[in-house]
Amino acid sequence: MRVLASTKTPNHPPSSSGSGAAQETFHLKVCTNTTCRRQGSLQIVQMARELQNVGLRVTESGCLGKCGAGPNAVLMQVAPRAPPRVLSHLASPARLLDALQGFTTLPMDRASLRAVELRCAGNAAARAGQPGRAVRLYSQALDLPASRATAHLLLSNRAGARLAAGDAAGAAEDARAAVACAPSDFTTASVRLAEALRALGQAREAAAVVAAAGVAWPAFGEGEECRALLAQLEAEVGRELARAA
Repeated sequence: MRVLASTKTPNHPPSSSGSGAAQETFHLKVCTNTTCRRQGSLQIVQMARELQNVGLRVTESGCLGKCGAGPNAVLMQVAPRAPPRVLSHLASPARLLDALQGFTTLPMDRASLRAVELRCAGNAAARAGQPGRAVRLYSQALDLPASRATAHLLLSNRAGARLAAGDAAGAAEDARAAVACAPSDFTTASVRLAEALRALGQAREAAAVVAAAGVAWPAFGEGEECRALLAQLEAEVGRELARAA
């Protein structure tokens, strides 16, 4: 990976201090202009963000020049201040890791990057309408010890892919596991569980799951998504009762 140039230190404010709190120490600005975008810079942005490293801020930028050597990025050290580096050829996860390991003090390892790479590939497969492939990729990521901290994301995503593939029972199993290990503000797992239960004809149980998520995370419970989903499920429960009468 090649350093193209150093530029004048930008006027970037330091992150707020906090006793013992993790702080942003580096800022990676990735060019997403036309040429770098064609060379895969949006995937590099996603990959860097998916690393979920609290010491690294990742944003998109305009053209940085040297378009033929892209994707290009600027890496700035925020605390303590240091001259920024313009990085080139960030065209793969390995190149991204080399840059972060070579020019930062952030904890990075190839196992963590592989887990992120598999999750991103699974997301891409799901968006492309390939749920079976997405399930396989999420499963590979879940098998890695480096994925333990993000298991709730992978399980929730795999639940969505399994539901799209017609496996409602498997989706419910994954979603339950995701709810069990997710923080209370990760309500996507509860929504996925409700969707799977609904597909299994268990609207009453699905409504209970959504209601519980709304209690655990009031911001969700007061939101339009929660209210609309509950209204739909309660209407289904009413129809089921009417048919049974």
